[in-house]
This record gives sequence, structure tokens and C-alpha cells, in this order.
Amino acid sequence: MEYNDYMNALMVLFTQMLLGSYVFMLTEFKEPVRVWRSLWAAVIIPVVCANILLILFFDFWDIYKRVGIVTVTLPYVFMTLLCSRYKGLRVVFNICTCLWLGCIGNANGILAHALMPENVWLHVAVRIASYLALYFVVRFFKPYYKRMLQLLDKGWGTLCLIPSAAFILTLYLINNFLQDDPLAASVIIYGIVIVCTCSYVLIYLFFMRVLQEYDLKNSRELVEAQIAALERQSESNHELDEKMRIQRHDMRHQWMTVSALIEQGDKQAVLGFIDTVRSRIDDADPER
Repeated sequence: MEYNDYMNALMVLFTQMLLGSYVFMLTEFKEPVRVWRSLWAAVIIPVVCANILLILFFDFWDIYKRVGIVTVTLPYVFMTLLCSRYKGLRVVFNICTCLWLGCIGNANGILAHALMPENVWLHVAVRIASYLALYFVVRFFKPYYKRMLQLLDKGWGTLCLIPSAAFILTLYLINNFLQDDPLAASVIIYGIVIVCTCSYVLIYLFFMRVLQEYDLKNSRELVEAQIAALERQSESNHELDEKMRIQRHDMRHQWMTVSALIEQGDKQAVLGFIDTVRSRIDDADPER
């Protein structure tokens, strides 16, 4: 086993750990969440470990650079599709976004190696540092991505084209031009990353516009519902006021009748009138 095999295996280990954490963090798992998370990890971790063991003990590195998309990326896609609450290209966009972030780490590592080729560990350290910094970027944008999953029903195929094309072009440059001219390859990869990053900025701005319109629509509907409720309450208050006015008029008339009967000294008529009024009140009481 060559010394470079240790470095390559370590690079793959940290790369897959951090990129896997991105996928894990952006995935909305099925219910029960704990079970599906455990299933996802139970498959992905052995897959990554198997690739690392092949690099360490079976001289797999040159093959891995060309077939890693099959031995690692596809298992990520299949397991995330299986375990995710959402289906289709929404889930694929998650994987493609993480691959684009991997391109950024690759570009930084390649540039470090091109500038200081005598330091064999520098590009590994730069790549790991890049992935750690990108982890916090992913955490920041995670809530917006989850809102996208909920609100956007179309256009996910177009969104997937941008990061997937960046990843394929980066992989092609690494496999075909990196050894001949690392600096030129890193410059081209940076150009691809910048274009892809600008596309993501446009996607973010577009979604923020959609989100603002969605929140504005919800606010408008809420205000309309509150206005309708206030109108119903106003009508109810008006009806209650009308009933109270009628009741005051009736009571005034009843007291005048009672007063007249008392002046006449007709006690039985007063009691009869009071019983009649009480009966009317009891009949009008909805709880009786």
C-alpha cells in the first residue's frame, strides 16, 4: 500500500462524511423519522467504508475517480429517494446540490495542490476546511430549501440540470486534465463553480420572490377572513341592539300597565299580568 493511498482514503472519508451530512441535513425523512434515518445511515455508511477499504488495500483509487459516481453517488440517490418523504426530482436536487458543494471543495483543494505541489497533505486540509465552512452555509439555507420543497410543484428538473452539469464537467476535468495542468484545471473548475453559484443565487432570489408573494397572499386571505368575521360580528351586534330596543319598549309598556293597575287597586289583575309576562319570558328563553 502506497503512502498516497492513505491520503486518498482519508480524503474520501472526510469528503463523504461531510457531503453525507449535507444530504442527511437536507432530507425530509418519512415517518417514523428515526427508523428511516437509521435505515439510510445503515446503507450509506457501509457503502462509503467499502470504497475506502478498496482504496486502501486493492489499489482502487484510479478506478474510484472514474466510477465513484456509481459506487457512491448512486447509492446516495437510491437510498435518499427510498427514505425521503418527498419523491422524484425534488430529492435528486438535494443530491445535486451536495455534489455542487463538493465541486467547490474540489476546486479549492486542486488550487492548493497546484500552488504548493510539494505539500501532499495541503489539498486534503484545504478541502476539509472548505467542506466545514460549507456546512454552515447549508445550515443557513436549510429552512429556505424546506420551504421550496413545500411550495414549488414544478421546475425541479431544470433546477437539477445546473448542479449536475457542473458536477459532470468537474469530474471530466479531474479525470482528463488535472494531471497535465492542475492550475489550468482548477481555473476552469472555478469558472464552472462561479457560473453554478450565480445560478443558485438566481434560484434563491426567485424563491424569495415566490415566498414573499405566497406570504402576501396568505396575509391578504387572513385579513379578508378577519374583515368578514368583523362584519358578521357587527351584524350580530346590530341585531342584538334591535332586540334590546324592542325589549326596552316592551318593558316600558309593561311597567306603565302595571302602574295603571296598581293605581286602580286591582291586585289580582296585577298578579295575572305579571304571570303572563313571566310566561312569555320563559317561552322565549332558548335554554328552557
